[in-house]
Amino acid sequence: MVRIFNQSKLKSLRKQPLRKLASAVWNAHRNDRCDLTITFVPVEMIVDLNQRYLQRSYRTDVISFNLGPDPEGKIIGDIYICPEVAEENARQYRCPFEEELARLVIHGVLHVIGFDDASREERETMRHLENKYLEKYWHH
Repeated sequence: MVRIFNQSKLKSLRKQPLRKLASAVWNAHRNDRCDLTITFVPVEMIVDLNQRYLQRSYRTDVISFNLGPDPEGKIIGDIYICPEVAEENARQYRCPFEEELARLVIHGVLHVIGFDDASREERETMRHLENKYLEKYWHH
């Protein structure tokens, strides 16, 4: 199950396509059940989360946590996305804002699944998967 909450200033967020995208990415890699929560948050909150849990003092676009399995074996994951930073990314990369949000959803799900982006090779793998899933599940 994927749930989406919007605590950001962005009010016109299309949740259903992003929910379906997150589920599709999960199902492409895992055959177990999940309980993913995706929360869109203001920049102040993403900075606070980044500082509190990752000891990084800067704004970021997405933060993911794999909280492990619940008693029934469902993997629990929390993903936080900052639309304000996503807007900046979209301008920088010259892509539509909704596409950038979709990329961040994919990126967050990949982290919960277990992918990392600490090395150049890992970043390239994640970028390849992001592009693959954007093409397969987002660009209709």
